[in-house]
Amino acid sequence: MHAALTGKPADLALALKVARLDVAQASALADPRYLGRAEAALAPWPDGPAAPHEVLLLRAMILQSNHEFAASLADLQRVLERDPGNGQAWLVRAAVRQAQADYAGTKADCGQLAGLTLGLA
Repeated sequence: MHAALTGKPADLALALKVARLDVAQASALADPRYLGRAEAALAPWPDGPAAPHEVLLLRAMILQSNHEFAASLADLQRVLERDPGNGQAWLVRAAVRQAQADYAGTKADCGQLAGLTLGLA
């Protein structure tokens, strides 16, 4: 898929698929090289509010993994402003806040997530 993305770097659907798989590999293998690959897949889209919210969410996850918590929270805020029902964004934001020992913020984010789900979360 990386080879296909090299030929079509502006293919958002392919870039998102590649980045998601690389983020999952980074987590599964505890290998940060996959985070760099995910960043490269998302590179054609600029940082900031104009980026698609799916790109912002994946970048926030990468930033979280790299312990760049303030930047991660900024991207997550942009995602949630556009898509307040995005459970993944609430979950990642809660994890970032927990890593920062912001337990009140973590609890609030978990409450938002719980409000989006049916049954046990």
